[in-house]
Amino acid sequence: MLALGIAAFIVQCYGLYGPPGPPSDSTLPIDKIAHLGGFAVPVALFVGARVSIGWVCGLAVVQAVASELVQWRFLPQRSGDPLDLLADLLGIGIGVLVGLLLRRMARRARSVSDPAPDRSTP
Repeated sequence: MLALGIAAFIVQCYGLYGPPGPPSDSTLPIDKIAHLGGFAVPVALFVGARVSIGWVCGLAVVQAVASELVQWRFLPQRSGDPLDLLADLLGIGIGVLVGLLLRRMARRARSVSDPAPDRSTP
C-alpha cells in the first residue's frame, strides 16, 4: 500500500504542477473533484499503510497550501484558488477516514487468517 501511496503522490504532483488540462464544458466542478481526489487517494493509502497520521496530514496540508501559492505566483498558465485549497483540505479529511477504514480492514483480515491459539486444551 505504501508503494501505491508514493505512486498516487507522484500523480498528484503532476496534476498540481504540470500543464493544465483542457477547459471543461461540464457544469460539474471537475477541477474541485480532481483536487479532492488528488489529496484523498494518497492520504488514504499512506494512512492505510500505517504511516503516522500526524505526518501524513501535516505534509499534505503543507502541499495543499504550497501548491496553491506556487500556482498563483510562479506558474503563469495556472492560478491559485482558495476553493481549490478547500477541496484539498476536504480531500485530506476524507483520505484520513478512508485510510483508517483500510487499517481496520487489514487488521481484521490478519486476525481471520491468523487466529489466536486455542488455550482451552491442556
